[in-house]
This record gives sequence, structure tokens and C-alpha cells, in this order.
Amino acid sequence: MSAQVRQGYKQTELGVIPADWKVLPLRDLLTHGRLGGNYSNSEVEQSKPLVKTGILARGYFQLEKIEYIPDRKIADPEHRLRFGDVLFN
Repeated sequence: MSAQVRQGYKQTELGVIPADWKVLPLRDLLTHGRLGGNYSNSEVEQSKPLVKTGILARGYFQLEKIEYIPDRKIADPEHRLRFGDVLFN
């Protein structure tokens, strides 16, 4: 027996979503995808924080787990986070 879906929502293969949303493959939504670099890291606080999958939580970064790229290492500008980036692991 399925649960009643509230007005303004619809049941999809992904679950209940607002009625005016569409379910699309991720490839239809992304304008650009990229992987990060493979950087050595340190727990000592430095100027370049390293975002690894272990710090991603549901909607926020777990900052107590953050590591850093050593200041002596030059990080590729392509690997910097930009406004609008979507992160997932």
C-alpha cells in the first residue's frame, strides 16, 4: 500500500518531489564536470583548504575534518571551487 502524496507534489522513481519539478539525468543538467587533483595534504592549518569527500556532509562541510594543501605546493586553478559548484561523493 503506497502512502498518499500531498497536493502539489508527485511520486517519482526518486521519491516525492514538487509537482512542477522534472526528473532528468545528471548529464542533462551539468554544464561542466571535473575531478579534483591528487594533492598531498596536511592537518596543519595552511592557506589552501583541501576539500575531500570525507568532509562533505548533507548540506555543509565538516570543518573539523578539513586538511590543507601545503603552502609550498602550487594547486591547479582548475581545481578551485567556484560559486555555483555542486559537490557530491
